[in-house]
Parts: sequence; C-alpha cells; structure tokens
Amino acid sequence: MSRLTAMRYVTEELCGFGCGQIAKYINKSKRLLCAKTHNACPEMKRKNAENKKGINPFLNRPHPRGALGKTPWNFGLTATTDDRIKLAAEVFKKKILNGEYVPKGTPHTDEFKKEQSIRKNKLYASGWEPTCGRCKKYDYLSPIAGQIKVDGTWELKVAVYLDKLNVTWERNRKRFGYIKPNGKEGTYQPDFYVKEWDSFIEVKGYETELDRAKWKQFPHTLLIWRKDKIKTLET
Repeated sequence: MSRLTAMRYVTEELCGFGCGQIAKYINKSKRLLCAKTHNACPEMKRKNAENKKGINPFLNRPHPRGALGKTPWNFGLTATTDDRIKLAAEVFKKKILNGEYVPKGTPHTDEFKKEQSIRKNKLYASGWEPTCGRCKKYDYLSPIAGQIKVDGTWELKVAVYLDKLNVTWERNRKRFGYIKPNGKEGTYQPDFYVKEWDSFIEVKGYETELDRAKWKQFPHTLLIWRKDKIKTLET
C-alpha cells in the first residue's frame, strides 16, 4: 500500500490533527488528514512554527548552503575600524569619479546617450535585430528572400503568403527616423518590403499612439496588415 491513499468515502469525519477541516486522506498509520501530508495541515503548520520559534537550526552544524545563516566577516566593521573596508570604499569612490560606475537612478549624460546611439546604429547596420516583445522568433527559408528570421506566427504566415504570390520581397533591414509624441527622435523599421508594389508591410496586432506616430511620418507607401487581414491570407 502506498504511504498516502485518498479516502473516497470520508465526508463527515474531521482531520485527526485538530484543524477542524473535513478529512480527505488517510496516512500509513490510519490517521485522518485534511491534506496529503500532516505538515500541510494548518494546525500542524501552526504548531511547528511555535516549536521552531527562536531556534537556529544551524547553531551547532554547518549550513547546507554555505554562508547563509552565518555572521558575515564584515559585520560591524567600518572604514575607520578596518583597513579592508577603507580600501574598498576608496576604490568604489574612484570608480564613481572616473565614470566607471553609475549609481542606480542617476540620469545618463548626453555624451553617454550619444555613444549608445552610435553603438546601436552599428548593430543595426550589421544585421542585428532586437527581440520583438513576447513573440517567438522563427527561422524561415524563402526561395525569394532567402534565410530569414520572423517574429511570431503572423509574420511567418505573411512570409509564406508572399512566396506563394511569387513577388520579389525581402525582410526589411532599413530604419527610418521619426519624432515621437514626446518630441524625442526615434527610428522605425517595418517588417517587409515588396519590390513590385514599392511598398513596405507592417504586421500589427495591438496598436498604440507611438505606432500611429511612426506610420503618419513614414515617407513611403506603408501597408498595415492587422489580424483580420492576416486571417484571410491563403497559404
């Protein structure tokens, strides 16, 4: 017999550990339980917590996870009482002064933002693509566009559909500048480009104010293919 067996016919008897709940299980010792184990019973949880209160279980034996539960070596030490703490504080201060470390919440300088912008543009130029939200990326080998990655099943369906139409298309790599609603500059990269149509295609689900700002300022023909459109594509 297994250690725990579900009781099918106990509907009125109470848990044998005094929690007042209806018993649903019986253990190997024929003790009625409200849960699969006695440790899961609310009354046993309360009693165990009371029994363990104020007791350090690792007082006379090493902690199974190393330093957890032990007094740290630097407890109570300061830069004025310990040379190691003083040295660490001096090194940390130099890093802040030299710009090697930026405390959390510190606004980025314009120079830093410019450097990051240049770095990101170089990544885009090399073919790097950012992760698209929660969409899963799929590898797709197109007889027209070649080996590409698409974001999600909607883009995959559009790629298959364009192949079926036998039009000259590609996974768009170009980025176009625009002004965000907050007045800051940004870049926008539609999903596909079709040569015969001289049009870019944006596969879109949820639409935001930022999306509408991109589309309004886009300098070329842009086709927005939403869910209803994609459902009608024959692939």
